[in-house]
Amino acid sequence: MTKIGYNHGRFQPLHNGHFNTFLKILEKFDELWIGIANPLRDQPPNMEKLDKKLQTSLKRARDPKNNPYTFIERYEMIRNSLIEHGVDMNRVRILPHFGYYEAENWKEFIPKNATIVMSAKDYHHYYKIKVYKDNGFKVENVDPLPGITGSTFKKEWPDGNWRKLVPKAVRKILESKM
Repeated sequence: MTKIGYNHGRFQPLHNGHFNTFLKILEKFDELWIGIANPLRDQPPNMEKLDKKLQTSLKRARDPKNNPYTFIERYEMIRNSLIEHGVDMNRVRILPHFGYYEAENWKEFIPKNATIVMSAKDYHHYYKIKVYKDNGFKVENVDPLPGITGSTFKKEWPDGNWRKLVPKAVRKILESKM
């Protein structure tokens, strides 16, 4: 049976930390499935049903200023970076990722035999791990790989130092928008 590692994130933008995680998953699994979260970049319709801590986390994550890139731009950042690195794209799938709080059929986007590989750094992530496990998914909680975080990227943006923090293919896309 094919071993599938599933990773998801907003990738706003894709940075070296994300990219290094993809490469580590490809070392361990036959296939890498990447879910691009917030494909529609809006607030989930049933936010008021979620607990307050989760609402706060989602509002920050879904704030338009934190989501400048479209689904297609993020798809191309991921795809082009993997191709440029020489990854066999027959081993990779890139698709939209819908959270359990925004679509009743969210599970249809994650292969049943996949191991969800993610790093948990806040309440929102730990809550997601619980939901995935409660719904029968295997979850591998990994430490974030050295590289960069979204916060580091945002700090470096004004000075133009961000270029060293993203794969070359991402630089091309971001520079084309300047």
